[in-house]
Amino acid sequence: MAAGMNDHVAKPIEPEDLWRVLLKWIKPRGSIPAAAELKPHAAEDAPLPSGIAGLDTANALRRVLGKKPLYFSMLRKFVAGQKSVVDEIRAALAGMAWDTAERLAHTLKGVSGNIGAVTLLPLAEKLELAITERRPRQEIEARLDELKAPLEYLIAQLEQKLPEQAARKSVAVDPKELMAVCDRLGLLLAANDARAVAVLEANADLLSTAFPDRYRKIDDDI
Repeated sequence: MAAGMNDHVAKPIEPEDLWRVLLKWIKPRGSIPAAAELKPHAAEDAPLPSGIAGLDTANALRRVLGKKPLYFSMLRKFVAGQKSVVDEIRAALAGMAWDTAERLAHTLKGVSGNIGAVTLLPLAEKLELAITERRPRQEIEARLDELKAPLEYLIAQLEQKLPEQAARKSVAVDPKELMAVCDRLGLLLAANDARAVAVLEANADLLSTAFPDRYRKIDDDI
């Protein structure tokens, strides 16, 4: 409250709840300037992964207003970002890095809700609570063990059923343009600025052509 928070919208985000809260607090400022033209996402016509126990794709797609490319992107980021989270949390706890362990558990909870992982979500909530309250290590380990199998199942199913991403186009690499993009990315990453994701996506063809062996890791890490 001291920092200026005046409301809260819980994850997973329900669009109607978000609009209601925004309308409550944001006062109109007159005419709205035209939005800058954005590069459209490539269409994904592949069917959503089906038959995965504990994954409610219908509700998750509704929350992203039916935008399949966005949902596919969220699923792929879930696989890349959460594949080793149990080991990462254990490593953080072993090093007494409680804040890191709590952040990892909180992220797992949030992204589980966003993609509609209804089985995983309550398990992640229990894990986060146990870490936040600094419960005995044995209890936290039990929560991790409880969560590990459903997480591994979900990731394995998604790896098997998600469609292959379209290959990046090979483009001519202008060294000056490449250096400018890399400098921009470096500054944003150093500042923990999430706009790095937009810069990465807008220049994906350039970066994948320039760094064919490293682009996938750059993309996953950012």
